[in-house]
Amino acid sequence: LQLLGPLEIDLLYQKEELFIRFKCQNQDVADALSAAREELVNSLSAFPRASVSIGLGAERPDRALIRKLIPAEKTLLDTRV
Repeated sequence: LQLLGPLEIDLLYQKEELFIRFKCQNQDVADALSAAREELVNSLSAFPRASVSIGLGAERPDRALIRKLIPAEKTLLDTRV
C-alpha cells in the first residue's frame, strides 16, 4: 500500500447504502485503483448496495494535520499588543 502514497478514504453509510470515495494523490494511483474497482466492489459483498468512486485530491498526511491544527484564518504569531 505504500506504493499508493497518500489516500483519503471517505465512508458514508446512509439509508442502508455504503458510499466509499477514494481520493488519490495523482492520476497513476487513481488509474491503478480504477483498474481494481470491480475487485473492490466485490469485496464489499456484505453491503449489497455499495458505491465506490475514485478521484484525485488527497494530500500528504503531515500537511493535512498542520492544516487542521492551524486553520488558514489563524496564525502562529499574534502580533497584537
